[in-house]
Formats: sequence, structure tokens, C-alpha cells
Amino acid sequence: MVVNKERPDLEEQKLALMDQQNGFKLKLKGLEDELLYRLSSSQGDILDDIELIEGLEKAKITATDIQEKQLVAKETEQVPSSSLLLSSLELSDTNVILKPKT
Repeated sequence: MVVNKERPDLEEQKLALMDQQNGFKLKLKGLEDELLYRLSSSQGDILDDIELIEGLEKAKITATDIQEKQLVAKETEQVPSSSLLLSSLELSDTNVILKPKT
């Protein structure tokens, strides 16, 4: 809530990252379902099933790509929270300075 009022740009970025992460989860689930279907419906030697092998290669590439993007998203998500913490610490220091003596 504080982030939304103080830094709406960070809140927007956070929501975009959450949407992206949800999209990644759905994509991985779809790949997993497709591979499981192909494995269960494959007849004979699975190494002869070219479509299955190509699907496995595609799934591996996509999973690696998603994993790299998730690491970037995690790093991006941590940076704003640390800068927000710094801002709140600076504000608390200001509060001490401006506090009237009693």
C-alpha cells in the first residue's frame, strides 16, 4: 500500500512481474501436459517419435529461457524494495531531526 502511494512506478513494475511469472507458470504447465500426453500416447520406441523428441527439445529451451527470466525478475523485484527501505530509513532520520524536544 505504501509502495503504491509513494512509488506508483514500482507498484506497476511489481504487478507486471507478477503477471509475467503467472504466464511462465501457465506456459510450463502446458509444456508439461503436452509432453506427458505424448509420452503416454507414444507407441513403440519413444526415440523413434520425432515429434516427441522435438517437443522435448522445445520444452528444454523454453524452460531454460523462463528460468533465466525468472532470475532477472527476482533481481528486479529485490532492487525496488531495498531502495524503498532506504527511503523509509531516510524519512525516519528526518523525523528524528524534526522532532521537537520535550
